[in-house]
Amino acid sequence: MISLDPASLNPTRAYLLQLACIQPRPIALVSTRSAEGVVNLAPFSYFTGVASTPPTLCFSVGRRQPEKDTYANIVATRELVIHMVDRSMAERMVACSADYPPEVDELTACGFTAVASEVVKPPRVAEAPIAMECRLRQVVEVAEDDRGAHLILATILRYHVREAVWNGGRIDPSPLDPIGRLGGQSYCTCRARFDLPRPPKPEQG
Repeated sequence: MISLDPASLNPTRAYLLQLACIQPRPIALVSTRSAEGVVNLAPFSYFTGVASTPPTLCFSVGRRQPEKDTYANIVATRELVIHMVDRSMAERMVACSADYPPEVDELTACGFTAVASEVVKPPRVAEAPIAMECRLRQVVEVAEDDRGAHLILATILRYHVREAVWNGGRIDPSPLDPIGRLGGQSYCTCRARFDLPRPPKPEQG
């Protein structure tokens, strides 16, 4: 077993090591809108659920100067839409990660179709199998010196689920066809699945 002290690594190496150790990671494709009305769309793979009551998601945005448009827009407007990414969206999702200037609408520039949301101003991505309209709940600063991340906690206000994915009141992972992020430039699909029942509750006494 190899033992590594992250404090002994340069920041880039430490970052790449952590990404390679935590895989696969779901991808949040996040749409926001600036106070001036410019739409931003960007992917984040430090992403997961936090709670179901209230329904809460989290993802992190790396700290930098100037701040990323996603973070700046969320702080300014407190609104966002988080989309799940399927295989058909992969190439366009990666295109959104390019460092576009703030005045560029990545949703349109990268070939996605905008759909009006119901309760927030940022649009939804029509091609996404699942979209969750959210409002900012809290920002947790995870920082050391000038490095670190903004941990965004967002409350879900609306779910939008493609009909083919909605099977008898549940999400069917087969038509959902989600992808995950691995290390480096690698991604994976979730087409091979297996079921394992949870163990029964131990008897008391």
